[in-house]
Amino acid sequence: MPTHDIARHLPCLRRYARALTGSQPHGDATVQAMFASLLADRLVLAADLPVKLALFQAFHAHWRRELNGHSIDSEAQSGAERRLQSLSPEF
Repeated sequence: MPTHDIARHLPCLRRYARALTGSQPHGDATVQAMFASLLADRLVLAADLPVKLALFQAFHAHWRRELNGHSIDSEAQSGAERRLQSLSPEF
């Protein structure tokens, strides 16, 4: 998957992460941590999906791990859950 394909979807992914986390710094840190997981082979981009969908799928996999691992406090988690529930199911 060419890096320019990934790079063109980063602004949208960052905005989405900001909406979920409630702040730009935390959203950016979550996206950065997702890419670190990809580079460390703890997370894989689905090769059979369009790049944008594969990125968002990887982001959600990372986000769920972060939530399940209790690496964020319960107040932030409940806020994230509220934001997730308010999102439209269509992209």
